[in-house]
Parts: sequence; structure tokens; C-alpha cells
Amino acid sequence: MTYPTRVLGVILIHPTATAAGWSEWVKDKVLSWKLKNVGVDPSAEDYLVMYKFGTDNRDNAVQQYLADLRTKINAKNLQLYMDSFLNRNDISGQLKDRLTCDAMIICGTKSSFQHTVVTMYSHLNPVKSSLLKIDNVADVLNEAPAQVTRGLLLFCKGLGLLTSVSTPSERARSSVSQSSDSGAPRRRMSMQEADMPRKSSVSSRPSDHGN
Repeated sequence: MTYPTRVLGVILIHPTATAAGWSEWVKDKVLSWKLKNVGVDPSAEDYLVMYKFGTDNRDNAVQQYLADLRTKINAKNLQLYMDSFLNRNDISGQLKDRLTCDAMIICGTKSSFQHTVVTMYSHLNPVKSSLLKIDNVADVLNEAPAQVTRGLLLFCKGLGLLTSVSTPSERARSSVSQSSDSGAPRRRMSMQEADMPRKSSVSSRPSDHGN
């Protein structure tokens, strides 16, 4: 937003553009105090699990996350992060005018942030933004990496990038077509060739990114 000419587009996962509400402020303040003075205790763990997984109760993933909380995450650093998140400003009113690049928002339907994500999306320029909602997941990166990857690739293609890289569905169609062709298989494109930018305009279909 501050340097729009330096950015081609943004991909946001479970973002929020509003300030913390009163109940959220109280809960986060209590959690911050516990992290600073007690460490990661059971009540703090329950709250962080809700933040991470929302309404998705997956025992194996939750147990692994709790193990990481207890052994790998520094409680003081986590407390500073929570303080920063708690003191965020409301920028929703600035998004339509100041976020001028293309934006794709990704959200899981079981995420505890779904409401704030939809609220943020409603304040974006509809011509420049798209919302990818993935059903029945909370942690989209770990639970639905294929859908996230496909959305990211389509978004980049809409910006004129990675135009030579095919999606899994496109590769599958190409494979079927080649198998039915009696001729010799075509040479695969090298990674160097795939990375070469191609001139492409998306002004005619600005709202198709990530959908």
C-alpha cells in the first residue's frame, strides 16, 4: 500500500484488516500476560489451538502443534507477536483506494478467521481481488496444499507470470492427448524456458485470478 509500484500482486492467507474487538482484546491481553509471566500453560495452549485450527478438531495435527509449542516455540517471542497482533490498526477503509495491485485472499471454511477474512474482502476493489475459500479445512497450507498451489499458480498466470507452467489438470489433459497421439511425444519444456516471462495482458479478465 505504501509502495504500490514495487508490487505486482499479493497473496494473503487468513488476513484481517480490522482492529481487535473488545472480547478479542481481553482474551489476547490475558494470553499475552500468561506467555510473559507463566509461559505456555494449558489455557494458553487451548486458545492458540483455536487460533490455528478453528473448529477443525484433528487429533494428530493438534498434538503435533502442541508438541511444537512446548519444545520449539519461544514463549517470549510468541508473546511479542501476540502484542503486535493485538495492537493492530483498522485499515479496512483504506483498502479500496490504496491497495491498487491485484490481491488473492485464501481462507479455510473451518478457520476461526473466516469472518474477518470475508469482512476484509468486502472492502477490497472487486475488480482487483479474488477470494479462494477451501471447504472443510482450517489450516490451508497443511491441509490443502494442492488447492493452494493451484490458486497461486492461476493468480501468477493472471499477472502474466509462469504462463508456461501448467496446472495438474492441464498436465493430465495433455497426457491423455499425447497418449492418443500416434506421433512421437513432444519435448518437455526446461525449467529455464518455463521461467522466461511472456508478454500477456489480463486487462480483459481482471477478476479471474485464483478462481
